[in-house]
Amino acid sequence: MNASQYLQTIKSKIDREYLLSMNSNKGAVIVETRQIKDFGLIVKNHLHFLPSHYGLTVFHSNKNTNFVQNELEDVAGVNYVNMGDSHLNEMAYNFMLTSEWFWKLVPYQKVLIFQVDSLLLRTGVDLFEGYDFCGACWKHINKQVGNGGLSMRTNDLMKEIIRKFKYNPVHHGNEDVFFSNNIESFGGIKPSCEVANHFSVETMYYDKPIGVHAADKWLTREQLTTIYNNSINEL
Repeated sequence: MNASQYLQTIKSKIDREYLLSMNSNKGAVIVETRQIKDFGLIVKNHLHFLPSHYGLTVFHSNKNTNFVQNELEDVAGVNYVNMGDSHLNEMAYNFMLTSEWFWKLVPYQKVLIFQVDSLLLRTGVDLFEGYDFCGACWKHINKQVGNGGLSMRTNDLMKEIIRKFKYNPVHHGNEDVFFSNNIESFGGIKPSCEVANHFSVETMYYDKPIGVHAADKWLTREQLTTIYNNSINEL
């Protein structure tokens, strides 16, 4: 089973109306300037498993404004941020998330960043709000906690790091590596690799994570089927 098949399996559970909080200091954020297949369903997957008091902010472009709003027409209370004619490739995304202006536009102190290749599989992201940066553990980078594609972050610390260090992709790598490498030097807290596995998986297998990011690229089909079936059996 892959991510798309999982979404279709749970569609009847998550494809519904949502009424979001517009005054919460906690919320989810997605940046997407493309017209992605199943975009609405992907967002609703995250909303279904998020605490009801979480808000949602969608950064989009002029080119997909109508698309994202139509996809989320039965989700009330979305905070839309139009970035104009921007079309973000990976490098532009890295620069955006390492800019102070971006975090100033995020209206939450506790932020769940998610991308279209991530999924939530069960409730519980709020259990990780005590961490200032929490994402999947990287097997290929010294078992370091830091994947940003599905990550819980503290807004103020992101801004502190940005003000202290000018982001350079050659020296710092992707934005999540940049923040992960610096968060603890600013007094921030990251979980251990073992704890992070409970939050999300990407390159390292764990059978009952709260979420996944790009796991289809790294795990075997058998591992993915186990992860997705465990979630389905709990619904």
